[in-house]
Amino acid sequence: MNSMRTIFAVTLLLVAGPALGQGAPQVINVPLTRPGEPVMLEISILSAHIEVHGENREDVELEFSVMSGERHIITPSGAQPLLSGGYSLQVEEEDNQVSVGTDHRADTVKLVARIPQRADLGLSTVNDGVIIVDGVTGNLELVNTNGPITATNIAGSVIAESVNDTIDVGLTEIDSSNAMAFHSINGDINLGLPPDAGVQLQLDTRQGDIYS
Repeated sequence: MNSMRTIFAVTLLLVAGPALGQGAPQVINVPLTRPGEPVMLEISILSAHIEVHGENREDVELEFSVMSGERHIITPSGAQPLLSGGYSLQVEEEDNQVSVGTDHRADTVKLVARIPQRADLGLSTVNDGVIIVDGVTGNLELVNTNGPITATNIAGSVIAESVNDTIDVGLTEIDSSNAMAFHSINGDINLGLPPDAGVQLQLDTRQGDIYS
């Protein structure tokens, strides 16, 4: 039996005006093929404030807005041509895998995802964005080239990479079957482990200090 794929095409239109600011967010609820089972969420946006919160739920809720400019919103039932000056998000769900992509414009978008607690994440942004994750059980891969990464109340494993900012990770349980790695060139790394964690740590710094 072929799996079902659900596609949501959303276009945010920016209209230049004297007052710049963030309006009310657009919310989309994404049904899952297999409610109650773990999900995989992938988000890759060039410039973004990304938040992911694990909750007791059986769908995925996406709340997003463009963080500058006056907005008009079109949510067509199918894909339509991108209008000039717009910002387009493409959301797809297939077999409990949810992916969010964009047309890679320079506008900064804020995306807040509320998802089932059992989930694997692949989140990435580049230009002065923010990544925040809370209350998720699963394997996380987080990349924020020029901004901070914060992951709290995580049960599982985390790989986090930033070039120019801080990485803060707090683990309540550790998945011993997966190795973890944290890397930042110009930022601090703060790692919190459960008191009964049996782990082997390899720590390295070029110009900073290490505290344990």
